[in-house]
Amino acid sequence: MSCGPGGGAPPPGVAPPAAANLLERKLASGEEVPEVEDFPLAPEEETPDFRELATTLQFRLVRAVEHWRGNTHLTLAAIIRNTVLKATPGRGGPPV
Repeated sequence: MSCGPGGGAPPPGVAPPAAANLLERKLASGEEVPEVEDFPLAPEEETPDFRELATTLQFRLVRAVEHWRGNTHLTLAAIIRNTVLKATPGRGGPPV
């Protein structure tokens, strides 16, 4: 499958069409992530500071605050997408 010029990966910040279509369908569905997620219980199975768990909890906190403010239409997927777009140069994020 060729994504970018010459059959390589697309340029940074440009999602392949299939990925972009999947993301748009998920956002349009309004589907939320499961209330319970599977995280390893043993520290040796996870990164030293449990970055993935910490990040997940931070995103869930953002969603909870937004819902408390009355923005109950916001899903976790939309919040993650907005965060990534803000961090992407040329799309509202810091310049390269």
